[in-house]
Amino acid sequence: MLRKALSSSSVHQQHNSLWLSLAIKNKGVFSSSTCYHTSAQNSEALAKHHINTHVIKPNKYKFPLINPEQINKLALEKALSKNVASGTRVVMDASKAAVPKFEIQPEAMVKNLKTGEFTEMINLHPYFFNCTPRKDILYLMVKWQLAKRRQGTHKTKYRLETAYCKQKQTPQKGRGAARHSDRGAPQYRGGGHAMALRPRSYEYNLNKKIRRLALRMALTTKYQQGKLIIVDDFSIDTFKTKYVAGLISNTVFPDSETHEKEIKDRGVLLIDGEQVNANFERGVFNLHYADYLSIDGLNVYDMLRREKVVISKSGLETLTKKYAKYIKLEFY
Repeated sequence: MLRKALSSSSVHQQHNSLWLSLAIKNKGVFSSSTCYHTSAQNSEALAKHHINTHVIKPNKYKFPLINPEQINKLALEKALSKNVASGTRVVMDASKAAVPKFEIQPEAMVKNLKTGEFTEMINLHPYFFNCTPRKDILYLMVKWQLAKRRQGTHKTKYRLETAYCKQKQTPQKGRGAARHSDRGAPQYRGGGHAMALRPRSYEYNLNKKIRRLALRMALTTKYQQGKLIIVDDFSIDTFKTKYVAGLISNTVFPDSETHEKEIKDRGVLLIDGEQVNANFERGVFNLHYADYLSIDGLNVYDMLRREKVVISKSGLETLTKKYAKYIKLEFY
């Protein structure tokens, strides 16, 4: 504090001496013009002696406040830093629209459910069928689904909920008996539980980004394994289970005679659009190896549990519309 006070007093003394010298030069004559002139000289003198020269300089490397899409690449490079111009840093080309580039365009042949013949070739959206599968993401999703579907209705009794008398069996002292409490204590057979199970929910939160990513990875996995089949539709005229089972065996499992275990153990997941076909839903109900769901019921656990996944063309269109917002935000 003493040093600061001494330094401030010395600055004031220099300031007064400068004014005295200027007054002697001008022979004591002060007018508006002379005051302006002397003030200019005084500011130069102060700047020379580094007195009160706190000047805020604009930062030329500051990011521009203009929308980067409205300026070209060169202006953006100059505005960001010198490293960009030298080539050590890469900057997005804001002058052009962001268009995703795919190394591989996923394609699939469309089958006719009734005849089992291929009708056309369609392009699949890379957002769902061209990502890198990860076991940890799929594991998190399956674990979350199985925990969420648990009922959690288990319940056992505390010691106070048992049907025994709550009175102490024998006095603490005087009879030579063991120091027990009531008959419903946990150490007795038929007594209450010390840490009884209570009804609870096993549901927990999992980020929506991880859920969407797991769905994409499951679809990509089935596509890369060759276990994804695209069909025209699931419209049939009859609801006979035998007829539906024949369609599935001919279209989905053409080699079912040599691989019967594949159908019985794993089966197939059938995905339709927003509206399901009533006849097909009724016919597939009694087949233990087939699940028929709308596109809203598409989930990771059922896709991984079943051997093959069959999706209709309307189901693909509905899936793309449903995730259009996230495709635009995450993919483009």
